[in-house]
Amino acid sequence: MDSNPYAVSEAGPAESEFMPAQFCIVGIRKFVILFLATHGLYTLYWFYSNWNAVRKSTGERVWPAGRAILSIFFVHALFRKMQQKIEESGKEIAFPLASLATRFVVLSILTNVLNRLSVNEVLSPLSDILSSAMLLPLCLTLQTAQKAVNHAEDDVHGAANDSLSLVNYLWIVIGLIFWGAKILIILSYLSGDVTALP
Repeated sequence: MDSNPYAVSEAGPAESEFMPAQFCIVGIRKFVILFLATHGLYTLYWFYSNWNAVRKSTGERVWPAGRAILSIFFVHALFRKMQQKIEESGKEIAFPLASLATRFVVLSILTNVLNRLSVNEVLSPLSDILSSAMLLPLCLTLQTAQKAVNHAEDDVHGAANDSLSLVNYLWIVIGLIFWGAKILIILSYLSGDVTALP
């Protein structure tokens, strides 16, 4: 077996060349920037885009917005479709996407618990720091799924959607403002000057 989990199989040319993409292609650099800059909010758009692509390419009657908001309940279904696409395209990956879906659910629940603790100032600033730190494993989990999608859609590097748009930059700026506020809160707790916060 090839050591590269995203290496193109020897099985014939890609037939998807003349078919619409079944999933959302995103460059990995762009994915990571948007995910981290928006403090994970990009996840909603990512799930929406993928379910919308599924709806358009298969005609399946799904509600993309609803499935994006309730992603922890629908992530296994989406990743099963991704796995099926990969298998049908004659490619291979070194891991089952079902395990990534389970990891996403567990990490999302843990992140939500930490966020609730942070909002209610329980165990602050530790809960604030941990809730932000959880973005890294979440990002890695979805980034791995994105790599698999790009591989299945014959665009390993996500070149078809790798540049940042004006709207992307706007969200990055908003995200950085949020990050700045969160860092100030953490620093205030660490210095013991929580009364200085608005």
